[in-house]
Amino acid sequence: MPILGLVMRSFTRIFTPLQNPFLSMTMGNYQRIFEFPAYVGSIRNSLIVAGVGAILVSVLAVVAVVVSKRSTFRYRKVIEYLALAPQAMPGLIIGIGLFWAFAFMPFNTGTLLQGTLWAIIIGFGLRALPSAFGSISPAVMQIGEELDNAARVNGADWLKMFLRILVKLLTPAFVAAMVLTFVVMMKEYSPAIFLGSADTAVIGTTMLELWVQGNTGSVAALATIQIVITAVFVGVAGLLMKGKKDA
Repeated sequence: MPILGLVMRSFTRIFTPLQNPFLSMTMGNYQRIFEFPAYVGSIRNSLIVAGVGAILVSVLAVVAVVVSKRSTFRYRKVIEYLALAPQAMPGLIIGIGLFWAFAFMPFNTGTLLQGTLWAIIIGFGLRALPSAFGSISPAVMQIGEELDNAARVNGADWLKMFLRILVKLLTPAFVAAMVLTFVVMMKEYSPAIFLGSADTAVIGTTMLELWVQGNTGSVAALATIQIVITAVFVGVAGLLMKGKKDA
């Protein structure tokens, strides 16, 4: 019902129970989105952030899970806590924290990141890392440690065992983590309030801007576009992973 109401609002000039919505049907809300380059750019930026971030965060999550669950590293539990810690932090707190972290980086190196898509990828990635970690962790724990021991008996070190054995077995879980991370980063917006700029707006911040302007129809249109993009991505990923029961 909420999605239906959202879609109906995106195709109407006014959406009220006092009037038949089919009497005020319009495509003007979508035209406004695609006529302004800034709004189209926010869709493109969201796709870039979610696509690049999904790959990087999933790779980081695999490494963190394997180190924390399948290695003898002394501080492996600390890595697990650090990977899950952002789950307890609101997005605004992460955005503010990264803003000041970039501001105080030595030699003004933080200025190279502030206001760029890389800053947003880092902020959104921190928010999505616990989800990716939680998605991959059960798959790693289901793989018996006998495989590790057998590889080491045959002369393989930890890195070779990871690349030759675990990577292949974790491929379905890795793809599932990428899909989940893409969805999480696609809908995220709060860190971008402090980390983004006029040229790096994402869908979420653009919707906030349109809402402040009173363009609720365009907000609904942009939200509908976001839902369609997410649904298409998940559907395509499901088709590609069809038949892989471990994903």
